[in-house]
Parts: sequence; C-alpha cells; structure tokens
Amino acid sequence: MSIKALNTLTVIAKCGSFASAAKALHLSQAAISIQIKNLEQELGCSLFDRSARSPVLNNNGHKIIARAKIILDLYQALSDDLNQRNDFAGVFTIGAIRSAQQLLPSVIQQLISEHPKLQIKVIAGMTFALAQKVESGEIDAALIADISERQAAHCQWDSYDSEPYFIVAPKHLNIDNQIELLKLPFIRFDKGTYAGSVIDAQLLRQGIAVSEVMQLDSLEPALDMVSHNLGVTVIPCRSNQIADLQQKFLLLPFGDPPLNRQMGLYQKINNPRKKIAALVLERIRSDT
Repeated sequence: MSIKALNTLTVIAKCGSFASAAKALHLSQAAISIQIKNLEQELGCSLFDRSARSPVLNNNGHKIIARAKIILDLYQALSDDLNQRNDFAGVFTIGAIRSAQQLLPSVIQQLISEHPKLQIKVIAGMTFALAQKVESGEIDAALIADISERQAAHCQWDSYDSEPYFIVAPKHLNIDNQIELLKLPFIRFDKGTYAGSVIDAQLLRQGIAVSEVMQLDSLEPALDMVSHNLGVTVIPCRSNQIADLQQKFLLLPFGDPPLNRQMGLYQKINNPRKKIAALVLERIRSDT
C-alpha cells in the first residue's frame, strides 16, 4: 500500500476536492485520481461517492482516513528516528509570504553549502494559509506575520523583524499629512492578505474613506504603480528596505499611532526539524 496515496487521501479530505488537493500537492488532477483508483483497487472497495458533481468520502473513506492518519504518523516517526543522527539531512519545507521570500535565497545558499544532504523546499502563500499548513504538518515552518490572536496551542512563533507601515507616494509631492495623502487615488493592498486586512481596519478606525483605483496583492506592482504617478499606496516595509525606498518615494508613517507588523517564524512546538528552523531563523535575523 502506498504511503503517498494515503497522504493524498488525507489531503483530499482536508481540501474538500480532488482539484484542491492536486493544487496543494503540486500534482495534476489526473495523477491524484490514479493514486486514489490504485488505492481503492488495493483495498477492494470504493472510498468515494461519485454520484455527485464532486466526489465525496463515503463510509469506507472516512474509516480509512482515521487509520491513514495513524499510519502516516508512524511513518513520520520512523523517518525521524532513522534521521536522528543527521538533523541536517532530507527535505525541509518552509512557507513564506511574498516579502519574506526575498530573505531566503542567501540563507538557503548558506545552508545547503554547509549541509550537502539538506534540501530546502519553499512554498509561497499568505499568512493565514501558511499558518494552517504548519498546524496540520503539511510544511515544517513558515515565515509569516504575527498571528498571536489565533495562534494554535501546539505551535510557536518567534519574531525576526518589525515592519512599519508607510503611505508611499510619488517623490515630487510636498505633502506631510497622511489624511491629505490618502485623499489621492488609492492603490489598495489586497483585502484577502493579512497586511490588507490590517490596513483596511486602520482606515476604518480613523474614519478615512479612500478613492480606490485598483487592488493588488504584492508590494512590487503597487510600488510600480506609484512610480508612474497613478496614486498612493500603503504597505509594510522591511527595516532594511526603508532607506532605499526613501530615495525613490515619499514615505509617511501610516496609522495613528503608526502601525507596525511583527514578522517571525511559525512552527510546531515539537517540530522534528526544529534545529533547521532555528538555523534559518538565526541567519534571517543576522541579515535583517
């Protein structure tokens, strides 16, 4: 019986569909279907009710899921025991929001140079989605914004930087009042992101109604729009990024009092790859 197929089955159960599971596992939907078909043939029973538009687990499927999780935990424990003599070997999977991704290339280069048996896989995503992947064990750790209000009891979060929020406007403007700047055409940071939700909450708190002209989900396109005099935006900035941005744009602290977000590494408290996570965190702190 394939461990990979059992894992795929648990991911389908969590994601709710073959299509979503395929996306989560970075596989084609056809590959997912083949794994499940082979598993059903091995077990001699159907695991899904396929009469609906999207297959759903039947009674057999739910029974197998419960046992599959036990088997997968035992398999992981066996793997951990076999690798205990070399903590810096195998695959270490780390999630990172977009701003944190820029910190990883030099860190990864250092680690794989020092530990040739180590492979590092990076998963892009947003703060809340990556936090869920850590909590479920899909990834080993994640570089995300502080989520202390909803942090899982079995996880820990360690900070590495404080990122202030700034209103970013064209350099030629001679305005030093945030209310006046925010009257200009507004380039909104996607509401679905953690940063976007924080910005929206602060605008509401201050009673500021903006004139939105577009909504973007990352820092670089927003800055590009501002550089073409298409409006102003609000973004969190890494501490080592501020001086460079001040050369190109007008920056004004956002919020009353000015807002900051804490960035850190999120992992399970009993993470078996904790030594690697600690080294990643140490290297990132030294670079910020």
